Amino acid sequence: MTKKYAGYYTLKKFIVYPEGGGKREYDLSLLIPAFTITESIDLDCINGYAKVIDSAGLLEGYPLRGEERIYIEVDDALGNNRVFHMFLWKIDNISVSDINKQLTYVIHFVSYQRFKAGLKRIITAYDRPASEIALDLFVNNYKLTRAANPSDDSAKVEIGYVEDEISKELVYEKVSDPIRITIPNMTPMQAMKFVAMRSFSNESPSCTFRFFESANYFYFISDEGLYKKSEEANRIFNFTS
Repeated sequence: MTKKYAGYYTLKKFIVYPEGGGKREYDLSLLIPAFTITESIDLDCINGYAKVIDSAGLLEGYPLRGEERIYIEVDDALGNNRVFHMFLWKIDNISVSDINKQLTYVIHFVSYQRFKAGLKRIITAYDRPASEIALDLFVNNYKLTRAANPSDDSAKVEIGYVEDEISKELVYEKVSDPIRITIPNMTPMQAMKFVAMRSFSNESPSCTFRFFESANYFYFISDEGLYKKSEEANRIFNFTS
């Protein structure tokens, strides 16, 4: 029997499609011999990269420009089906084979919610509990909405690309003591980490708060709260309800 270890994925789909319409979608799964998706409590988002052996001339013919959305579907080591909505932001390590002249390159991607949030800047001040600050930052900067023109999104709806369906919830640890901070022209990711560093809670002696993304949620939570995972320590906010 073949052994499958933790972190093993079977790639089912790797569909690239345009952010604003105008190009057809393309499944790269047969052109990808290796790929990596990274989730970590030390990172603010899910990210990854994939090696592409481009025998179809997509780089110039499609073309790929590092501004496309990606729909990734995999089966994990336990046989669970998982879906990742990502954004292609960089293409590098481009080389040409001496034998058949086909291109090989690496595409880099981050979660779509993180990419959209990264386009914003925040200049504001708060005098509130850290959990309320984190919630306010998350709702105002990470929320995704449907396209204004439904016809532009018709192809995406067929395979579950509607923004309302891919918006993740925020799991956060509620704290009561207010903090006073000024956010001086930061990205949402920088602001969330800044608030995490200033946060404290009597129920979490380490006062080590983190902001990170998992396959299912975003988290703003202390190490103790993450370990306990109790209903009293954690709150779930669903901005689609």
